[in-house]
Amino acid sequence: MASEQTALDSHDLSREYFDRAQRITPGGVHSPVRAFKSVGGTPVFFAAAQGATMTSVDGREYIDFCQSFGPLMLGHRDPEVSVVVREAVETAWSVGACEPYRLN
Repeated sequence: MASEQTALDSHDLSREYFDRAQRITPGGVHSPVRAFKSVGGTPVFFAAAQGATMTSVDGREYIDFCQSFGPLMLGHRDPEVSVVVREAVETAWSVGACEPYRLN
């Protein structure tokens, strides 16, 4: 029916963010692969992720089949990876020189 809202029509907050993003970021996204000018439509903006699930700013849940093309092969916010990352951040961010943690 014409009065029914499609799944994409309910992405009002993502549409609002995309309108803003197009004013401050070339193409409105941070990846030339996802430049929506040539694809058309509105990208979904995400507010959170855990494991293989991502939650949009509009409250919809999605399965992330991409997992950031490999770096997230353990999923978003894996507990064991989070511990190691927090330890690394508390030690140093980037020293621009040789450091022993690269040897592990």
